[in-house]
Amino acid sequence: MTKRKRYTACLLAVLCIAVSLHVPAAAKASDRHTISGFPIIWQMPELPTGCEVTALTMAMRYYGYNVSKVTMASRYLPKVSPYFYYGSGGRLYGPDMDKYFVGSPFNSGGYICGPTALCTAADGYFKANGIHMKAKDISGSEPRELYALVEQGTPVVVMVTINMVDRHAYFSWYTSDGRPMSISHNDHGAVLIGYTPTTVTLADPLAGRVTYSRSRFESVFRSRGKQCVILEEPVYKSGYTDVPDNRWFSAPITYCREKGLMSGVGDKKFLPDSEMTRSMLAGVLYRAAGQPEVSSYEIPFTDVKSGKWYTSSVLWASETGIIAGYGNGLFGTDDPVTREQVVASIWRMEGEPEAAPGQDFEDEGSISVYALTAVDWAHEKGIISGKPGNLFDPQASMTRAEVATVLYNYTSLKQKESQDAGL
Repeated sequence: MTKRKRYTACLLAVLCIAVSLHVPAAAKASDRHTISGFPIIWQMPELPTGCEVTALTMAMRYYGYNVSKVTMASRYLPKVSPYFYYGSGGRLYGPDMDKYFVGSPFNSGGYICGPTALCTAADGYFKANGIHMKAKDISGSEPRELYALVEQGTPVVVMVTINMVDRHAYFSWYTSDGRPMSISHNDHGAVLIGYTPTTVTLADPLAGRVTYSRSRFESVFRSRGKQCVILEEPVYKSGYTDVPDNRWFSAPITYCREKGLMSGVGDKKFLPDSEMTRSMLAGVLYRAAGQPEVSSYEIPFTDVKSGKWYTSSVLWASETGIIAGYGNGLFGTDDPVTREQVVASIWRMEGEPEAAPGQDFEDEGSISVYALTAVDWAHEKGIISGKPGNLFDPQASMTRAEVATVLYNYTSLKQKESQDAGL
């Protein structure tokens, strides 16, 4: 937004909001999506020319960060004075609007800012508050790419115009490195949060939740140079946003993902601290075994449903005796798997090898009879270790990260044995 005329246009926009359009009944449900629960923040009256940073603040609030538009504008948004000068040849030079907000968003004489400035503001807040998130400048993206992001639940901060009118630049200059800059009285920032085959829905700092023609939005978006920003959690080497590098479980989880033994839970997350269930364990071991054919699809358990992601793996585990049921018609599909159950299952998968018996742990007497040899074997081979105080804690549930580590240790052992045997 720029100067007094832009301020006047902002006030008029509050009174002249675009009217929602009717969507043809023939449109398919898969062709539309709207992010629900998206917060609306009004830029007025504190930020008469701060639409872009207000739009950014809305996106940050959506992700659960309780920061105010005033804090973002005053503390984190990079700003520069509107200083202009003529260089050789009569060319007008001035500040870089991509990197800075020109002027102040707190008064009507402010100009605008671009994606780089918004990324600097967001990343400054994230760093100051120890938040594992980053702003990403995705300028140049086509509208269809933005719609795909919205479908995934990712709001997109977009540079458009007030009321989606045609853009007509009235003032232009060059940055010190020769890049052209221009401003319009109606330059504006908002957040794309929905779309249909014929419309888009924006969270607008002036108009609130508003719907425009999709073709009109796309035309204006392109006239603004297809400038846009998203917020995302960086993906680590593991392939997940919640499995940082150099954690004790990083290498095992990365290995399990690369080998197709364990996958994430969606949205680029692994949930390492979540409990592993018995059906999940069956799936992991089934994949480790190469997903063999199941001889019978007659389900012997009342808590195992046909056609589910776990059905074949549970039937295989039960059929081979690698993971037995409870003996009362239940498999315990969603029950947390225990440390002794995991070890016993891998031991059975290995063919129930002999192991030297011993009092390895202080709580040896708490280990179930069926798992005693398995625990001795797994501890002897370095597949699983104890807990502080020389405890095994056999009935404790295991997390996804812990199971990934045990599986990693087991497969590493198998590879070493194969190498030693010259296979």
